[in-house]
Amino acid sequence: MGVGVTTPAETRRVETTETEETEAQRRMVLTAHPLQRVGAFALTALAGCREPGDVTADAFDAAVRRMADDAVRAAVLPSTTAEGAFWLKASGSFFPNSKMNHPSRASRGRQEIIDQVVAWRTVPDRNRWPGRSCVLCGRDAVGYFAKVDVPLAESENTRNSTPRGHASLALCWPCVCCFHALPYGCRLTGGQSSAVHSWDDRFLAKITTEQVDRNDQHITLGKPVSKSGGYAAEVEALERLRCYEDDVHEGIELFVFTNYNVPSPDPLHIHGMEQPLAEWLRRNLARTNDLRAMEAAYTRPKMPGRPLLARDAFHGPKRILHVLTSFVGEHSVATLDEPHRRLIQLCFSFATEVMGMNDEDVKSIRRLARNVATVVGSEPTASALKKYQVAHRQSGKLRSWLEREAVAWTLKPPTPDAGPMVSTAQFRLLFDRDGQGWDYQRLLLIAVLEELDNRGWRPVDGAAVAQEIKDSDETAFADHDENESAGINR
Repeated sequence: MGVGVTTPAETRRVETTETEETEAQRRMVLTAHPLQRVGAFALTALAGCREPGDVTADAFDAAVRRMADDAVRAAVLPSTTAEGAFWLKASGSFFPNSKMNHPSRASRGRQEIIDQVVAWRTVPDRNRWPGRSCVLCGRDAVGYFAKVDVPLAESENTRNSTPRGHASLALCWPCVCCFHALPYGCRLTGGQSSAVHSWDDRFLAKITTEQVDRNDQHITLGKPVSKSGGYAAEVEALERLRCYEDDVHEGIELFVFTNYNVPSPDPLHIHGMEQPLAEWLRRNLARTNDLRAMEAAYTRPKMPGRPLLARDAFHGPKRILHVLTSFVGEHSVATLDEPHRRLIQLCFSFATEVMGMNDEDVKSIRRLARNVATVVGSEPTASALKKYQVAHRQSGKLRSWLEREAVAWTLKPPTPDAGPMVSTAQFRLLFDRDGQGWDYQRLLLIAVLEELDNRGWRPVDGAAVAQEIKDSDETAFADHDENESAGINR
């Protein structure tokens, strides 16, 4: 065989390799990029499938064509203020200066716009591929892509722009199409958008499919999204979690971002929720009575409860125990009702399941609560309970109260075999500066109220004292509530 002559077998191998490479550009895989994963499940839903691996080449092509049709439909509208132009407006937050929303559209003819949008959403010719691997999945890249296609592309300081001289991201066609599908799986606003991600694929598939269904009219018909109140992204993410019917096996992440061209030093916010909290919220918020009880605890004069609960779920989960116990502590046993009893149980489950408190330590606090209830419940009025509740607000005062009552207990025990009122271990739990002392103090208060309620203790002045305590707590939180009511309207 002469030099440079290709045998039939070699020709077949080349043709087979090229066919495999081409077919790989019509097959999705999940990568380590959270937004690519959201887009992959959105594209899966557009293809009418359950899992990315179920999407055939033909179904993939059909889904990509649908997205291109949506882009064309928006691109030929005269402006972002025209009727049905919501998707045209929102596209600037995902694909700025793309062929579908570039300012030069006004000077181009309708067919030219259509041709350019279709070309943008068509896989580049094989001879134009850069000979590099996709940075996300390792398959052959079909080109280099920056912020016109990929929100928050790799760049200096993670800004949403590409440095001069940087070739941007080498990506395969399926990964590019996953980013094109990303908006379908996001909460759209026309400006800053949000996406919920999790490494629990079943959870991500379910909530992303639901989001695609909700976005159908907004993208396909260009109908605007209704305005939302404070912490809207967090509220919607919490709602998706609440409605999920299976266990959540991984934490969840809330991505709030924009890819708009206006320079921004902080285009991306990522708020995480660890798995124990996600599962606790999913399970308990699914029960209507528990949801209402928690919302009541969070409600403020200028802000409903759900946005503030959603805020703490993503931004300050430890505060959840603080808010729930404070709400219960505002009420004496004269007004302790079923919602408060539910909150007490929620607080203890939160402490062990979410905060990781030791079960034996929590049981020890409950035992101490029985002794404290014996002390404050020995009077027919709420005077002793009020003194304890006031002392509870400051660790130093609570320590003094326990020391004083423990001495009185020792001098005159309620029963001959009563034992000490408070043990060394219990004292350490409450006042250990390196531990969770403040949290145990809060659990002690609600455990005392629970114990008094179980004993049927009803002080004659309970209602009046409860109102005094509530008014005092509302004054203490007035400044903080003013900040809460402002919210973040996104």
